Amino acid sequence: MGSYKLIALSNAVEGRDEEFNAWYGGEHVADLLAIPGVVSAQRYRLATAKGKYRYLAVYDIEADDVNEPISELRRRLRAGEILLHESMQQDDILLSAFEAI
Repeated sequence: MGSYKLIALSNAVEGRDEEFNAWYGGEHVADLLAIPGVVSAQRYRLATAKGKYRYLAVYDIEADDVNEPISELRRRLRAGEILLHESMQQDDILLSAFEAI
């Protein structure tokens, strides 16, 4: 079984950070932790004055194939089982998986 990091970089809609963080830290993290293979999550806020993305989420994945939990995430999003909140800027989200070297 492999260990991976799924990195999600995102932003709140301007002026809606409080609402975004309440949704993300509550509902959205729980939705992702319900996906088989996603074992933990940690969120971060940008610490410097400038940067394209203000928020980072790091999910730990343990799976034989990292594509399985990612495919399940995409399936649940398409099926409406996981909803993205209107306080999230949805036109520019970066999602990437990494493995240790």
